[in-house]
Amino acid sequence: MRINSIKSQSWSIEFIIAISVFITAFILIYSLMGFGLNPKGDQLQKDAFFISRQTSEEKLPLSIVEKDTINDTKLESLIEKEYPALKTELGIQNDFCIFFEDEKGNVITMREGVVGVGSPEIKVGGIKCT
Repeated sequence: MRINSIKSQSWSIEFIIAISVFITAFILIYSLMGFGLNPKGDQLQKDAFFISRQTSEEKLPLSIVEKDTINDTKLESLIEKEYPALKTELGIQNDFCIFFEDEKGNVITMREGVVGVGSPEIKVGGIKCT
């Protein structure tokens, strides 16, 4: 009677260490590249919601809305504010631009030559937000 020998792989300590190092390196690279995590994007969404609320709720100081319509005087006052002062007043760290769109997504000018209020570094419809 002949017994066939069966070869098997044993889990050596070196193999386990190699797998652990590989997994650790993968997790480290994954976390450094920021896959799945977007704290900047989350903060931008919070800032956008905050600015929207500050300019649309009637009782807030920067509101440009009055009885569901844009108050031209308040809008003009917002347009005239210097960007650094407005950014400080809002307490926002990121750059922003406040602008209007119609229901089709077309940009509506606030007044002649002004498409938005905010950072001149941001372009809206190819025009600097001023």
